[in-house]
Formats: sequence, structure tokens, C-alpha cells
Amino acid sequence: MMLPKTILILAANPKGTSQLRLDEEVREIDLALQLSQRREMFTLKQKWAVRQRDVHRAILDCKPQIVHFSGHGEEKQGLVFEDENGQVKFVNAEALASLFQVFAPYVDCVILNACYSESQVKAISQHIDYVIGMKQSIGDKSAIDFAVGFYDALGAGESYEFAFNLGRSAIQMGQRQGIAEQFVPTLYIRHNEKHKNEKHKNEKHKVVVIEGELDSLDEAKIKALIQSLQKRGKDLTIEIVAVEKSSIKIIIKGTEEGLQRIQELFNSGKLEDLENLKVIRVRDLDQQEQRKVESKKKPMTITDKQLQQLIDRISNNPDPKSSARRKAINRLLKELQQLPGLLRSSNRYYLEALDKTWEWVAQNICNFQQRSHLSLQESLAKWINSYLFWRIKDLYSNRQYSQEISIDMAFNLNDQNPTSLLDQLSKTGFASPTLSGLDAYIEEQRKKKIQDIFERFERYVEEDPEMLLRKCHPRNFPECHCQLLTKKLLLQEPPERLSQIHREFQNLGVKIPDQTLRSHWKNKCLPLLQNRLESLGYSKDEES
Repeated sequence: MMLPKTILILAANPKGTSQLRLDEEVREIDLALQLSQRREMFTLKQKWAVRQRDVHRAILDCKPQIVHFSGHGEEKQGLVFEDENGQVKFVNAEALASLFQVFAPYVDCVILNACYSESQVKAISQHIDYVIGMKQSIGDKSAIDFAVGFYDALGAGESYEFAFNLGRSAIQMGQRQGIAEQFVPTLYIRHNEKHKNEKHKNEKHKVVVIEGELDSLDEAKIKALIQSLQKRGKDLTIEIVAVEKSSIKIIIKGTEEGLQRIQELFNSGKLEDLENLKVIRVRDLDQQEQRKVESKKKPMTITDKQLQQLIDRISNNPDPKSSARRKAINRLLKELQQLPGLLRSSNRYYLEALDKTWEWVAQNICNFQQRSHLSLQESLAKWINSYLFWRIKDLYSNRQYSQEISIDMAFNLNDQNPTSLLDQLSKTGFASPTLSGLDAYIEEQRKKKIQDIFERFERYVEEDPEMLLRKCHPRNFPECHCQLLTKKLLLQEPPERLSQIHREFQNLGVKIPDQTLRSHWKNKCLPLLQNRLESLGYSKDEES
């Protein structure tokens, strides 16, 4: 299950330094995330006029995965923060590296959108996986263009490397001819296997069993559970590594001391609930769970030749009752779970579909044929992924719609030789499927469902029968109510931007601060609208 990321923006522009357009940069970042496909996966936190002591306090408070500094930098002296009087206070590379070493367990990426910050980037990258900075001086416009491109990509679900490259491209697209500021941003990626091995070595696991339905755990609830466990265990490294059925079984990992505190709190009756969910049990992993956790850590060590020998051993022993055949199948399935490139998904049907896929592999491995242009491992991964993909769609279809569709069911019954989707896949060697057959049917039904929901949502916004939208407004600014903002930002064609709406209010004599308007929209209006959409039958799963 993919968890939301928190982005912490630290802005500093002390007295005596050149004025930067920091408010515009932050506003554009906020807008890029709001307009993104996965806006619900990001939370933006802002700290302004940051002093050196404010940095660790803000990180402790927000627990971000991404830290973004906007301000000035000097190559040798470091980043420019404010002191108690608003004057310049330098923080050097060594101090920054020491700080982020402490917060490395949950900070994934650091962006230093400041001139001459490469030396600080090098130092921080000893402890943080992705660190971005500027090799030399960079103009305000280019710095903003980079930030917008970077967060546009993250909002679309892309990687940090992809986002970095898009940020560079955004600079190039927007700059004047003859300037090459797209080469100023630099990205350092940490490759420290020793650190990763030490980290895994010190990790421990616990099982927390909670009363409730698995479907009740959305991304926000998962994030709240993590923060609650971290707080109670006094361990910032605690995270959830698996969520399974049977009540709600959460497998968590963290330091031995942190998980021991969680166990002691439960044993003493002080951990009766987590985020309003009753805690039934806290225990160590059983053998099967331990094997599952260990299997995720181990890389693929078997060679193509050894894999082929296992497959041949199974094929040459067709007797299903043979103990030698069963042992070979069990060994093969264990190895195949470590295949590089094997499909991983947060889809709610993934685990069930995966179990069905392994059953199918055990029954059909003798029919597998390696592709001539691929290695054995690559061929196996594609073969398994294609079946797994269709099994997920199969389960989705059966659970979502009254008309049952299965990959085993013939879809051209009027033809002389009806075939199923499984037949078609077999004939094509399980090539990656296109939007046809079952997939097209599901896509069509999904679009119809979403269209109906949004038509009813639009009517609700227009009528506002319970006056909930019109009553939702910032204190002292009743004109800036949620109904008006929703119409302008979501329903109007073309939609307006918050900056445009703010100017309109100013022209009408409504002196609402820009940040108040943005905060009201994000923290009050959007959750209210999301609740209404969910009551109409919409869920975040519809986006996947």
C-alpha cells in the first residue's frame, strides 16, 4: 500500500540578502501538487524565516520524507538561515550532514534550492539517498521552473531521478536563448550497501493485530497509525511493512528498543487502541511470517542454469504424487518469488491474485517456453506478470460488478470456436496485455461509474441542499465559502487558479490573505468535498 509523503519547505531570506521570490516558488509548488493526479499522496508543510534551531524542530514536528530548502547559499560558508535578529547565520556542510544523519531513517530526499550548494549536497548525500542542489548561481525564474517541473513529476507518481530530469528540462523550456541554467541543478544518489546491510541487520519486527475491516485502512489512516506507533515506541524508524487480512494484521519493523516499548505498552494495558481501532494483540512473528519477511530481504542468487535444471526436474517427473516433484516445485516457487522485475502492486486484490498465480505456475511450469531474446529470469518474470495482471483484473471484475467476467470464460460465444482471454494469452506467449477483452470492459464500467458519481457531485455543489459548502468559510470572510471556490476551481471551464480568485476578492474589497485562502481550500474544502464524493460511492481505488 503506497503511503502519503510529507514535504517540508524551509524558507529563509534574512535581512541584508538579496530578495528572493520565495513566496512565488512555494505557491507554484503547492499548485503543482494540487493539480497532480496523486495530490492526496502528498502533504505540504511550510516554515518561513527559518532559524538554524528551527530546522530540527520542524523535521521532528512534521517527520517529512522530502525536505526542501529555499533561500541563499555560499559554497564554503554553507546555507543562509536567520539568527534571532533576522540577520544572516551560516550553517556549514558538516553541520548539515550531521543533522541529516540523525533524520536519515525517514527522510528520502533533500532539495537545496539555493545557489552554490553543491558542497552541502555532497556532505548530506553520505546519509540521504537523494540530494539535489545547485552547482553555481541560478536565477529566481529558473529555480522556480525547476521546482515546478520536479513536483509535477512527483505528483504524477514518477521517481526522484525522473523528477530531477524534468525539472532541468523545465528550466530549458522557460529560459532565454543563450542561457544554459538547466545544467546548474545537480543530483547525488547514495549507493551505500554497507549502510543498507547494517540497517537491515538491526531491524526487528512485530505483529500488531487490530479489530476491523481491511477496507477501512486508507492511506491517511495508515499514515496516522505509523505516526502513533512511532510516538508510542519513541522510535522514528518504525514503519509498516505489510498489512494482511484476518482482522487487520500489521507487520511493523523498527529498532529492538522501540518495538519492545510497543510490546510493554500493550502488556500493561496502555495500548488498547490505535487511531480509534481496538488493538487485539501484539506479538512476535511466527515462523511463516518470519520467512516471508526474510524472503523480501534476500536478493536472487540462483543462476539461469540452476533455474532451468529445476524446471527440467519437474518436467521429467510428471507424477503429481512424487515427493521429488513436490520438493522441486516448492524450491522453484521459493526462488521465483525473488525474481527481479516481478510485478508488485498496492491493489487490494494483489495478494489473493498472487496466491492464485503461484498455484497456476506450479500446474503449468512444464508448458513454459523461454523467449529467444530474453534471459530465463526475464522470460519467467514476463510470463508470471502477465497472468498475475489478468488475475487482479479478474478479481476486480467479480467483486465490483454483478455480471461475472473471468479470464477462463469465453468472450466470443457467437463464434464457431469460442476462446477465453486465457487462451489468447497462451497463444501470444503471455505478452503484456492491451486494453481489450476484460481490461476494456472493466475500464468502460469504471468510467461510467465515475461519470455518474461526478454528475451527482456537480448537482450537489450547485444546490448545496444542507448549506454545508456555503457555511464552510474562513473566519471573518463569509464571501470565500467552499461552494464558490469549488465552482471556480473544479467545475468551471476553464477552471481558475487560486491566485486569480485571490485577485478577484481583492478587487471586490475582500482583503483575505493569499495564504489564508489557500490553507482554507486545502485543509477545509478539499476534505469536505472528498467526504461527499466517498458518500456518493467514489473511492481512491477508482484512480488506479
